[in-house]
Amino acid sequence: LFAGTFLFFSKIEVPVQKVVLMSLIASLICYVIGIVQRYGWDIFHLYYGMPAEIIRDYLSTIGNRTWYSGYISVLFPIGVYLFWRGGRRTQRWFAGFYTFVAFSAIVTNNSDSIYMSLVAVLFALFVMSIGNLEKLRRWIYVLILLFTSCGAMALLRVFYEDKVRILRGVSLFFLDA
Repeated sequence: LFAGTFLFFSKIEVPVQKVVLMSLIASLICYVIGIVQRYGWDIFHLYYGMPAEIIRDYLSTIGNRTWYSGYISVLFPIGVYLFWRGGRRTQRWFAGFYTFVAFSAIVTNNSDSIYMSLVAVLFALFVMSIGNLEKLRRWIYVLILLFTSCGAMALLRVFYEDKVRILRGVSLFFLDA
């Protein structure tokens, strides 16, 4: 798979922006599927007959929650950076939506290790924002997106309490805060 991808992109000149956009769109779809599954909507019918302890740790988009958190850790900083950096209005809107969904996926992931990546990204953006009021304002927008996504996922948890998969650890803290 990796060799095929390398050969494909090495023979065809594809602008980096398109590769990044395709990666963000693919990961956005994966995040949405992961969030939907965490709230009990098994759209692929892969949980049929599985015990609850396996369902808690398994996401049918990528596999177990550890792989999923690794996937999120690699790709979500790109979307957050694009939102923070700015650019054209359409790019900011897409990156803002992507960031909101990525933060929602982080909160519903049920893996505590993803929060180290989240803190590192937020800290790096804060350091890069020091001395520039516009960038600091955008960093605050990133925090607003984080807290808004936590609130939205907490509301979903209230409305679908009977279907929500078991959450624990830091994810539960963010949803209860």
